[in-house]
Amino acid sequence: MVSNLLNRMKKEFGKWFLDLAKYILTAIFLTTYLTGLEESRLFWITFVAFVLCLLSGYFLLKQSDKENIQASETKSTTNSVETMEEQTSLPKVKTSKSTKHKKK
Repeated sequence: MVSNLLNRMKKEFGKWFLDLAKYILTAIFLTTYLTGLEESRLFWITFVAFVLCLLSGYFLLKQSDKENIQASETKSTTNSVETMEEQTSLPKVKTSKSTKHKKK
């Protein structure tokens, strides 16, 4: 339960970081086009922020996907083991109540 919550949080943070990276990249393109910012220190600072957000988002999403795959494999393995046990078990035979012998 807790790992499922953490997995969803990682996925949401990953999406958030990717969105932030897109906004930063858009800002870099617009300011470079409008003002010629390629020689400035600000350009490199924003570019580094873009790369950090992009990598953080990518790794968080990748990690949450791996955990989803592992969780689904574990669940399917557990279900397949239970199904195999049900299939290989002998059918239950109904027994009638034994009659008591009366002493004479």
